[in-house]
Amino acid sequence: MFAVPTAMAVLGIDSSDAFGYVGTLGAFGFLAAYFLLSIAASVYLYRKGWWRPGHIFFVPASFYPVPLYPTNLFTYWATLWSVRSGSRFYLGAPLG
Repeated sequence: MFAVPTAMAVLGIDSSDAFGYVGTLGAFGFLAAYFLLSIAASVYLYRKGWWRPGHIFFVPASFYPVPLYPTNLFTYWATLWSVRSGSRFYLGAPLG
């Protein structure tokens, strides 16, 4: 909790911009949990026999329109980090 704001201050990032960057990354964490829950719900409904192809609806709002730099990189960074962590968890490797 101390390293991230300190690093941003050392790099000369304005405090309001830093707040926005960290808040955006935090929101992607919630979106990742929502996305995984959506997948799990689809699998559950499929196994129960209640799933229909029209139940899936995806809106790529974080990819288009492309946000300004450096916010445009956050989507890809959060996706890569989630895939990395998920694959390491799946393979039984430590997450550190």
